Amino acid sequence: MNKINIFVASGSELKEERKDTIQVIHELRKIFPALNLEAVQWETDLPAGYYDGKKIQEEINPLLEQCDIVLVLFFSKLGRFTLEEYRLACEKHKKVFLFFKTGFSSSKPAEVKEYLNVTEFREQLEKGNTLLFREYGSLEQFKKLLKDDLALYLAQEYESKDASEGKAGAEPVLQRVLRGSRDYYEKLGGENGRFRMLHIEDLILSRPESQEEWMPQPVTGDAGLDDAGSDKGETAISLLPRVWKQSGQPVIIVGEGGMGKTVSLVRLWDILLDQAARDQDEPVPVFIALNEFNQVKEENRQGFILNYIRENYCLSPTYREEIWDAMKQPVPEGEFKPRLVLLLDGFNEITVEKRELILEIKRIMEQCPRTRMVLTSRFDMRGQFQWGNWYLVCLLKLEKEQVVSYLQEKNLGQPGQEHFLELIRNPMMLTLYAATCEIQKKNRDSVHCRFKDRVESVGELLWNFMESQVGYLGERLGEDQAQVYYYKFLLKLFLPALGFEMEKAGLFDFSNVQINGHIDHICERFSQADFFDTYAEFEEQAKKLPVWACANESERRERAAKLKRIFCEDLHMLVKEGEGETYRFLHQDFRDFFAAVHLLNEMEMEKGSANGPRIPEGMKERCLSYFVRRMLGEIEGEHYAKPYVVKGEGWQIDIPKGNRLHGLVDCCRGKFGDEVGVAVWNVVRTWQEVRGS
Repeated sequence: MNKINIFVASGSELKEERKDTIQVIHELRKIFPALNLEAVQWETDLPAGYYDGKKIQEEINPLLEQCDIVLVLFFSKLGRFTLEEYRLACEKHKKVFLFFKTGFSSSKPAEVKEYLNVTEFREQLEKGNTLLFREYGSLEQFKKLLKDDLALYLAQEYESKDASEGKAGAEPVLQRVLRGSRDYYEKLGGENGRFRMLHIEDLILSRPESQEEWMPQPVTGDAGLDDAGSDKGETAISLLPRVWKQSGQPVIIVGEGGMGKTVSLVRLWDILLDQAARDQDEPVPVFIALNEFNQVKEENRQGFILNYIRENYCLSPTYREEIWDAMKQPVPEGEFKPRLVLLLDGFNEITVEKRELILEIKRIMEQCPRTRMVLTSRFDMRGQFQWGNWYLVCLLKLEKEQVVSYLQEKNLGQPGQEHFLELIRNPMMLTLYAATCEIQKKNRDSVHCRFKDRVESVGELLWNFMESQVGYLGERLGEDQAQVYYYKFLLKLFLPALGFEMEKAGLFDFSNVQINGHIDHICERFSQADFFDTYAEFEEQAKKLPVWACANESERRERAAKLKRIFCEDLHMLVKEGEGETYRFLHQDFRDFFAAVHLLNEMEMEKGSANGPRIPEGMKERCLSYFVRRMLGEIEGEHYAKPYVVKGEGWQIDIPKGNRLHGLVDCCRGKFGDEVGVAVWNVVRTWQEVRGS
């Protein structure tokens, strides 16, 4: 077994990075069982002194000389000994990995002077072009960069040699991907996985006799196949193999929010994994969450799909070229079967420039005859991207009989409103409605709740669901009114502000660093006087709300940790995912709903401004997305405001009393400028889309 010593040189200010280095090396031992990886660490900015009668550095340098790999980390200062070790490593021709942490900030002249030495050293490296280095801003980013770089180097330097010498057989790439697919599926469904909360739709999609068996969502397909979509029992599982066999077309699965697009794709992934385990000729499934494309830097977007497979599905180091070659396998003679199925989830969730992804999809279609793609989206975008050869599959709503049967099982009556019955044919909407009914009955007269009596839209249904969560606080927390107000504040004001910031950033999740930053910002916003002027019910509880000014970084972290725990474990509105700790809302509709509620809350606060009504920043800084505009209009009941003709009086329209969108337009009267124009556009566009006129 090859023993490889890895020397870690850094100052004591990077203690957390050294801890993470040990964890990364531990993970790499599993990937490279034939390599004995050992870490050697020293805090290299210790004061000059003696160790067993020798200077400390005299003890350290021989250890470095015995190492094969040297990791060197810098942040706010070079550190005399760290720099010495870097130079010694270069002199001894060691493999050096160099990292610079970004984000330094200080007003102290001595610290700034130290940091200038770091920047000067980095500039010398860039000019000399002698050694590549990495920059990182967070621990999560450091771990990922370190693991990727070390894994690639170890594979090139050691595994490739072993393979050429006949010491290790090269496992076929697709077999590696299949093993990785099984592991990734288990990971995403595990305790910190993004799919552990799929129970919202599963409540509907499970067979009545067993929660363990899944009833696939019914679909209808394009014409062109033999009997495509003619069978009411047609599902994606039964339809897709026929599409691949008869036409070889890639597939788009379309459905509105809550219809089960992701659930269908995850179930398809599960079934394909099971089939591949029983028959090696069955295709290997690869699930890719397309919203992660938003987090990729622009310069790294090329080859996103191949990079995703390499990073998430290849348990042993694999080159992108190997994956590409496996995908380009020619079609053999005889009956055709795909070898790889790409399950691309959430195309509509991409909020950045898509050009590189579109080009990569096009290359796969043209050059990979045995690779099939299934893509989900809220809308059919084939015409927009000239994807006329894609086969369209539409998720069907639940039959009315299914809805009635489900409600009867829950001891709930059938809604009398036809529009509402149509709304809850959506699986997620039906489960939310069922979860709301009983609590709404008990808390209709509660001072804490403001239920809507008439519900015909997603925005109104989500409003009542959130009000029911507020009403449920009384049952959970009993007589502890301080806690009731605390959680009510989080549900009605804090989470909406967080949802707004996430939607504004065009993201579907926040990293730990991002969410901590937004929590600080939101706490500061709600500590202002105008907040308590508008929401006076919270004034008596002000000292107990999480809006105090923190004395130091430790207090801020403690406050953020408490709030994140409540959001995830008590309120179940956020989901914490993965080892890197990212946070997302249960569903995109929840994020967009909360963003709309925040805008309405801001309208309330600006309406009561001491200097007269003002236009909220969120309404005038940008054109809002369609989904946020829709939620705004539906919450305010704009879909009921249909113009009608009164004989002798002409066209009229009934505006609900207290409508905040109309109040905002009144606020804009007599004001001029681009910002006013954006605010008015947002309102008028909302009216046009929600009223349908």
